[in-house]
Amino acid sequence: LCRSAARPVVSVTFPEGFDRFAIAQRMEASGIASRAAFVRATEDAEWLSSLGVEFGELDVAKTAEGYLFPATYDLPLDSDPRRLVRRYSASHPAFA
Repeated sequence: LCRSAARPVVSVTFPEGFDRFAIAQRMEASGIASRAAFVRATEDAEWLSSLGVEFGELDVAKTAEGYLFPATYDLPLDSDPRRLVRRYSASHPAFA
């Protein structure tokens, strides 16, 4: 199945200080993506490495935590969580 490019878009704000779990909860509440799917995307080490995420020794350093940029986004409903992580991380210096 594919997602329609014409699906509705919602404006959602992720303030500074939100961790990936709070972001996931807000996405689910807004109908953008399921909480569980977004969290899984932020923990996919192989995929995150392909985006340039460097992992450290701590467990939190093995996720996208710290790469997710606070801002207001216009996001389509029922979005692919990996596309959201990529877009949400794009403003991080590691992705420049």
